[in-house]
Amino acid sequence: MLEKKHLLLSMTADQWLRFWDLNDLQSPKPPIWKIYADHMSPAINPELIRKNEEAAQAGDQIPYVVAPDQLTGVAVTAVDNDSLVTTDTNGRIKMFKIRTDFREGSKEEIEAKISNPWFIKAHRQLINSVEMVEQLDKDVESDNEDDDDDSIELPEGIVKTERQPWPDIFILTAS
Repeated sequence: MLEKKHLLLSMTADQWLRFWDLNDLQSPKPPIWKIYADHMSPAINPELIRKNEEAAQAGDQIPYVVAPDQLTGVAVTAVDNDSLVTTDTNGRIKMFKIRTDFREGSKEEIEAKISNPWFIKAHRQLINSVEMVEQLDKDVESDNEDDDDDSIELPEGIVKTERQPWPDIFILTAS
């Protein structure tokens, strides 16, 4: 659920991410927006399909399995609801940045606010689930006096550097 945007996100093996308006769940309406996750296997390409067709025509065994991967998980950032990741049966994870609530703007304006910064191979096999562990906002002040960098004494030769924020972390279960 994208709580801050009042949207419900559903994901199915058909690779469609569907966004439902939580402000209007009483009437049977279609989702307000759909995104095709496009987790296509690298093995799906015209050359392999052509070779399969040639083998089938010749009565030979089809040499390549050509099928889309199925989505297995989705995780959404809780802090701002602007990022989500999807996972698939081939061990890949894909990041989406969504800077819209899908309710305002033309189709082109909404599509311009959706991007895919990366799509990586995260595991050798099937990813069963994914969780996103977000880091605290950079503006959050710590109440813990032990976090004061000025009070830390470093060994000779070690130079203090500016503290860098940690990236978000993804927890995968895979088989």
